Amino acid sequence: MNCQALEYVKVSIAFFFLTYFSILDLRTRSVPSRLMWLFLAVSLILMAASIPNYATYSASEAVFYAVINASLGPMLLYALFKARLIGDADVVIISSLTLLHPLPNIYDCVLINISAPLKFPPILPIILYANLMVILYLPVNIVVNLVKYREFYKSIKASLWKKAMLLAESRPVEAGKYLSMKHRYLLEDYKLTDGMLVREVKLSFNILEDYTTHRDVVEKLLNEGFLKPRDLVLTTYGIPFIVLLLFSYTVFLIIGDALMLILLLRLFH
Repeated sequence: MNCQALEYVKVSIAFFFLTYFSILDLRTRSVPSRLMWLFLAVSLILMAASIPNYATYSASEAVFYAVINASLGPMLLYALFKARLIGDADVVIISSLTLLHPLPNIYDCVLINISAPLKFPPILPIILYANLMVILYLPVNIVVNLVKYREFYKSIKASLWKKAMLLAESRPVEAGKYLSMKHRYLLEDYKLTDGMLVREVKLSFNILEDYTTHRDVVEKLLNEGFLKPRDLVLTTYGIPFIVLLLFSYTVFLIIGDALMLILLLRLFH
């Protein structure tokens, strides 16, 4: 099997797993462990099969890509997992993509492949494009919050910086309606002090928690009369990161690292 044919096999395998995992992520925010470890095992086997095709790279080039891949892929994602900002499936899936495309051979399959002296490790633009999709959403969310919920955010007792972050990542919803929402997490902690409800905003939530536990908190406060159905509670949507990876992988196969090269050129000129 020649180099390009093997790369197309890798792309097909990646698309199959990412598509199926995205469907599961949208429905349940959960990927069966046996399937994500199967993806990792298949990726490892395909990487081993690709070793003869990597003979054109010098030892220094191979070490360079190995270090960058390890730092940007498994290690970075594992750090985010330990901080409870992403799930374990995200770590394994990113690691699998890193193993599938450890060296720039995949650029031979990219639709728009800009010639450059040094190509970026494939995992770098893939992760970048996934995060750009989130960044593009933030200004839209800020505008909606400023138009519809300006007074609510004014009433929050927090620093200006914290309010700005909340404008970008959160969305107030009525407590009564929140009980019927899926995959929305509270960005508030509630405490009862001297029979009064004290609310404290926060910028993140534990991704490993089930969103239904957050709904239970609000339901309990509603039943006890500390919240009314029309009262606004601060929430954020649990973004299905695997879905973003599927889109970013698709974008990468169309434009490769072209966007990154353009950004660098603008930065240094």
